Amino acid sequence: MNKKHTFALLTLGLFSAQLLISQSNQRLASISKDYTVNDKNEIDFIRLEKSTSIYENNTEAFFNNTVLTNDVKVEKFKSVSDELGYTHCRYHLSYNNINVHGMQVIAHAQNGKLVSINGDLNGINKPVNSVTLSEAKALQAALNKVDAKKYKWEDKAGESHLRTAFNNPSFSYYPKAELVIYNKQNNDKATTQHYAYKFAIYADLPLYGANVIVDAQTGAILTEENLIHTADVPATATTKFSGVQSFTVDNVSAGLYRLRETGRGLGIETYDLNTATATSSAVDYTNTSTAWTNTTTIDQVGTDAHWGAEMTYDYYLSAHSFNSINNAGFKLISYADYGVSYQNAFWNGSYMTYGSGGGGGFVGLDICGHEITHGVTSMNAGLIYQNESGALNESYSDIFGTCIEFAAKPLTANWLIGETVGSFRSMSNPNAFGNPDTYLGTSWYTGTGDNGGVHTNSGVSNFWFYLLSMGGTGVNDVLSSYTVTPLGYYRRFTYCFPCISKLLWTKH
Repeated sequence: MNKKHTFALLTLGLFSAQLLISQSNQRLASISKDYTVNDKNEIDFIRLEKSTSIYENNTEAFFNNTVLTNDVKVEKFKSVSDELGYTHCRYHLSYNNINVHGMQVIAHAQNGKLVSINGDLNGINKPVNSVTLSEAKALQAALNKVDAKKYKWEDKAGESHLRTAFNNPSFSYYPKAELVIYNKQNNDKATTQHYAYKFAIYADLPLYGANVIVDAQTGAILTEENLIHTADVPATATTKFSGVQSFTVDNVSAGLYRLRETGRGLGIETYDLNTATATSSAVDYTNTSTAWTNTTTIDQVGTDAHWGAEMTYDYYLSAHSFNSINNAGFKLISYADYGVSYQNAFWNGSYMTYGSGGGGGFVGLDICGHEITHGVTSMNAGLIYQNESGALNESYSDIFGTCIEFAAKPLTANWLIGETVGSFRSMSNPNAFGNPDTYLGTSWYTGTGDNGGVHTNSGVSNFWFYLLSMGGTGVNDVLSSYTVTPLGYYRRFTYCFPCISKLLWTKH
């Protein structure tokens, strides 16, 4: 077994490709002796032989002509370069020109030459249904499933506010149909492909945000993919803030200042909901001087959220040369004091929201970094917020929330998650909170709750990152011994980023 697979085996309980591969994978195995297979005995990663010369500008043709079947094609939609000199290009998969939902392949190149590929490399089968349902009927089926009292597009004032905030006059929450191929996993663990309509549906009453996938023939709801990414905090909390900090505001008139700024990316703006749930109710946090003494808890919540967004932006820019969550300066908008005693915080795909519960304590720095990192992940990794991909999504937010905390508050930072409201996860000891530290090990969750255990199973890669940073020796839950040498204390999170960034740009 080569060394690069050893840590994954010992810590995560994964396995390298020593199994007999199916005949359909022979075309992939022929260009590499270094590959891994998934639980379906399909190759999902290959490292090309050094003698194989495939260049970055020919990668799409290589996928279409060599790797995939005739009916399945790829199209590049994103390219990112990292600190190690690699370029990571992502490609959507399509079947007869229809997007295959949630499937993609990723090409990794160095010096213009392809070195490895991973993702959904084995194609798909012909869909089992046909497109006979209209978009209007499919939308009605989705709305019947959601059954909200008030949808977000019904809040015209709120949409108007966001059009201004995002400088996008066409912004709307009204759901638009996208015809996709959806891979449905059946009870026997076999997967079938379905033509389906995808709708992003948001509601204010009750709070809801999800991709609703509707069978394009029967109108059945195939799945709901949650778009509200929470910090998973308990129902009771204490309130701790970050003390006296320096941050940036804007001066709108003589003696009037707001929690807004334009110096970082396309701006950072923080609004007060004052326990409302609709963004149309939001108002600016204002003060009559640059010294925000914060005589009320509500003001303290606002300044913590604003400072947290600034520190998160600064961390990504200074440590990783990454400009906001999309590397293009995406405006960071926060809404604080959400709901009456709402005990949570969430990223909804467009902005951050922090609950009023627990004295508004859901604006701790690691929570702010956690929620904003959900934006980084959604815009760069495309990890669906469900099951194992959702657990990785949650873990990346925990990891970078902790990195941000160590960068901005090194004297008080720790490996606990959400300590401002009573800790609810530990990266150094996930088992202490009922979370696993080994893939399929003790406390591994296999049910349907919590979107398939996204907050629980995040403990595996959380512990992996802790070991990578701090080192450790032990025996994991699959009885494999491990010894991990830490990367070192000084700026350890900056050194760790190339490892975690490769995970972010790689689909799991």
